[in-house]
Amino acid sequence: ISGTTTGGSKLAADHRPWGPRMEEELEKLRTGVAQQLITTPLKFDGLAIWENYSCVFASRLGDGRFPQTTDSSLALIDWAYQYGINFDYIVRASLDKLSKYKVLFLPGATAIGEVEMQAMLNFVKNGGVIIADINPGMMNPDFKILKKNRLAELFGEFNTETLPQPKTSPLN
Repeated sequence: ISGTTTGGSKLAADHRPWGPRMEEELEKLRTGVAQQLITTPLKFDGLAIWENYSCVFASRLGDGRFPQTTDSSLALIDWAYQYGINFDYIVRASLDKLSKYKVLFLPGATAIGEVEMQAMLNFVKNGGVIIADINPGMMNPDFKILKKNRLAELFGEFNTETLPQPKTSPLN
């Protein structure tokens, strides 16, 4: 902590120790592995992860039946990185690209709109596979809890009256 202000402290990082070495470290990146990482195309593995900000906020409404997207997406991403498997994120604006993928993961996909639902159903009808974790499609993007989940055609019918509290535990 360097310096103070009225009513609190002001944090300041001291970068001076890095100054003399910064150029040397950047040069290693410019001439070494960084160029290879930047110019080497990633292998296409056909995997996509659904990312939806409505789902992120739905988990914060206080109903434990609707998990945070990171409860499963972080483990999925760690797994993919560990085994060198490439994936892309799919959002509403990129739904038109969904057909090029083989598998779509829906981590914490609590809130799904009509457009997304139709795109997902068409994806499966055309041979794609969807893997969801807990309670997909139970809300619309405006956080209205639906009487029937939007992806009942894929995962079976369930509703908020029959949803148990999810129990999560680490994989060993």
